[in-house]
Amino acid sequence: MQLLLPSRTTFASHSLGRFLALVKASGQPSLWELGPAAPHLQSFLEQGLKVYVEDLRPSGVGGEAPDPPLLMGGPGWSSPSPGGLGGILCWNLFDTLVPAQARRFIEVCCDALVPGGAIHALFAGPQSRIRYRAFRIVRDYEVEAVAADPAEPPRTVYENLEILRLFASFRVLSAHLLRNGFREVLAQKSLRP
Repeated sequence: MQLLLPSRTTFASHSLGRFLALVKASGQPSLWELGPAAPHLQSFLEQGLKVYVEDLRPSGVGGEAPDPPLLMGGPGWSSPSPGGLGGILCWNLFDTLVPAQARRFIEVCCDALVPGGAIHALFAGPQSRIRYRAFRIVRDYEVEAVAADPAEPPRTVYENLEILRLFASFRVLSAHLLRNGFREVLAQKSLRP
């Protein structure tokens, strides 16, 4: 008997509302979406946010992790100017990065955020039976995850302590283990430059 796993699952976000409030209050109501442009971007635009989209995930089945030079400001990099963002949305990125890339990318995020700006991230959990390739907001703070093709390469699974260490230069405002096995993290850059 084959176990059928859902191709889509919906879950409540514990910190998306707080994240959006921090972005709006940052004095720089702009958001950097680091994944596929999704239908939920319209809801961010309707809230008066300027949205930058950059998909740094592997391209296609069998893709490799994003090219490290992209994460270090090399050729092809098109990030907003330093200190020009109120928030960064990383729902489908960290699991595609090896730890050294993730640490470097956190530095890039810190440089891109204004003081008080925030990061909202999702990480696959060690018990996650399904890998997800896309996320979108379906209602208020309810998020839908779309399963990845089983042929996609394995992802990096971070332990909870590794995640907290990644955000050591930030103030972690919330960290939740979701029922689908994902960890949701909301972290804020220090208010002092």
